Amino acid sequence: MSQIKMYLCAALSAVLLAAAAEFPSLWFLSFGALYPLVCALLWNGLSQKPLGKRLLAGAFLGLFFGFLYFSFCFRWLWGLMPGLNFAVGLLQALFFALFGLLSPFFTRRFTGCLFGLPALWTGCELLRSLGPFGFTWYGLSDIQTPNLPLLQYASLFGCRFLDYAAVFLVCAFVLFFTDRNRLHRLKALGAVVLFAAVQTAGCLYIAPVRDADKTVRLVQANMDMNKKTDTEALRKHIRLSKKGPGADLIMWPETTLSLLVPVFEHSVSEACRELGAPIVTGANVPMGENYTNSAVLFSVKGRRMGQYDKCRLVPFGEYTPFKRFFKKAPNPELAEWEAAPGSKEAAVLKTGPFKIGVCLCSEASFTEPARKQAKAGANVLAALSNDGWFGKSNAAYAHFRFARLRAVENRRWFLFCTSTGISGVVTPYGQIAARAPEGAETALDSPFGFETEKTLFTKTGDIFSPLCCLAALWLAAAGLWAGKKEKN
Repeated sequence: MSQIKMYLCAALSAVLLAAAAEFPSLWFLSFGALYPLVCALLWNGLSQKPLGKRLLAGAFLGLFFGFLYFSFCFRWLWGLMPGLNFAVGLLQALFFALFGLLSPFFTRRFTGCLFGLPALWTGCELLRSLGPFGFTWYGLSDIQTPNLPLLQYASLFGCRFLDYAAVFLVCAFVLFFTDRNRLHRLKALGAVVLFAAVQTAGCLYIAPVRDADKTVRLVQANMDMNKKTDTEALRKHIRLSKKGPGADLIMWPETTLSLLVPVFEHSVSEACRELGAPIVTGANVPMGENYTNSAVLFSVKGRRMGQYDKCRLVPFGEYTPFKRFFKKAPNPELAEWEAAPGSKEAAVLKTGPFKIGVCLCSEASFTEPARKQAKAGANVLAALSNDGWFGKSNAAYAHFRFARLRAVENRRWFLFCTSTGISGVVTPYGQIAARAPEGAETALDSPFGFETEKTLFTKTGDIFSPLCCLAALWLAAAGLWAGKKEKN
């Protein structure tokens, strides 16, 4: 296979995976999208070129694929800053460059290709989520959330199992159609059958919804949170909250109040007493020279019962990382006042029977914030977000997909409340119980319930991804050793 054909294969994979990420009905393409890329990497790894050249060629293939894919998916970042999608795309593509770089260590052995490449991909996805610039959007796991049978395994192993399963299936098909060894082809076919069995068995984990005896009202005011005043936002949210009787809990999105001062706190308290329901609202709470991006709970009687402060802040959006390297803040809005991170410990919001574990904005895209809340005793999970700056793109739907992952991982109802949509309620098994359309001014009522049982994932956290990293290292070492033996 020529260099041009290999890059065409990488480009085709990027297009197919972007289509799966962009259009919810095409999620199934995520199972086959990587087929051309894996074929190109397999061909590169089996070539007679020196190891150094194979490593470099694999790295550039992965980088090319990742840059095309992420630059398209993150095109909504262009509205924040022209060219930002290309910068973020290049940064995210580095992790797939690592995947391509190390792929030659796996492609010369059947077990390395079938089991090692999926483990390597999963390890790269883990690395992509770490650090202050960690980003998990548009991974194979969140694209596959409509696949309910496979999604159920997230309650055991976390969302990374879906990454591994998808790449495992691709590698099995690649080996079946390209390997000339008859025994290897039979083994690859057996791997496909194994995947089908696992997929089918996932149906057994989907239980009927029970005890959904509470009603939540998610207020989606469809306001630009960056241009509104707190007074008009408060009036509009209270008006929409009075949609009708019957709500046991009312939720308002992130930064409904850009500054929680006593006069606004008094208005929220009065609304709670009038509506006869507790309210959870997003608000910026002053803290010394800074503020915290918080979710604040008010009881039925209007008392302030507690708050959760966002822990994982958005770099350059809520704070300036590595300040000593900047003479002035790159984001002018952060020049004088920026957010302070909350405590790393979970802060479950409690009033009456409600024990609410809240994530704020991008925290829903990471596994740990929701898991810590569930482990600390939350009987329902929620996310408050301001998604108005996504513009006309699929980003709002991409964000909502994480509600399904976090719901299944922890077997909790998940209440997702945003300023402009998509707002919705997800069952503990990943079904969408109710959903408000994007760009609509509405108050969405939906039943939900309480869950207290802790899943294996809630108890242990993500141990599957580190195990994949160890497996990848072991299989890479085995492949290198086998290569040296063949040389000798």
